[in-house]
Amino acid sequence: MGSGVALRVALKRGAMAGGSGTGYFWLRRLHTVAGLWLAFVYFAFFLVPMSSAFGGAASFNETASYISRLPLAGLAFTLLVLAPLMFHAAMGVSLLYTSSFNVISYGFYRNWMYALQRVTGIVVVPFAAYHIAKTILPFAFTGRFADFAFMQALMGTAWVRALYSAGVLCAAFHIGNGVASALSSLGITGSKRSQDAFSMAMWIVTLVFAVWGLRIVFAF
Repeated sequence: MGSGVALRVALKRGAMAGGSGTGYFWLRRLHTVAGLWLAFVYFAFFLVPMSSAFGGAASFNETASYISRLPLAGLAFTLLVLAPLMFHAAMGVSLLYTSSFNVISYGFYRNWMYALQRVTGIVVVPFAAYHIAKTILPFAFTGRFADFAFMQALMGTAWVRALYSAGVLCAAFHIGNGVASALSSLGITGSKRSQDAFSMAMWIVTLVFAVWGLRIVFAF
């Protein structure tokens, strides 16, 4: 049985058991932890280094060159970024497959946030896949890097800029709402008051990440 089929079977069994199956429970927990890790990865390895484009070609190329020279950069990227991203995306698709949206009948805030979390994830996956396939994997084990001129030419295509714009906006929401939901599901924000307060704080993070991401897209 393929891993994707096995994952869907485990999720189906968990859903039919009311989410009480041990395998289903730990898959959801691992999906949550992977999401928290990827939120940090997006901040530390996309937003921060790509912001060097604000300083022009020389600044961006210096940063990209430094990252490309890090020891075992390609292997570290595969293990610490690509693997958890693939798992989180596969779980997200499987959760979408086993979910039932009730925002029309039950328009509560959390229901809408859950639905939007699934929808934005659908946009983030092709955005992340395209960015990795075009700007990281071709250079990961070569010591070369996607320089400012490369990124500028890439963004010169209208549909690519549109994909990046939609991607960073959806990633901002997916991270902000995802972190708030994750801390609630892990019991870190246990009370309703703390959950509401943290949700408001994450809306600020969402706005900051959205503006930050768009500035990067239009810096090239």
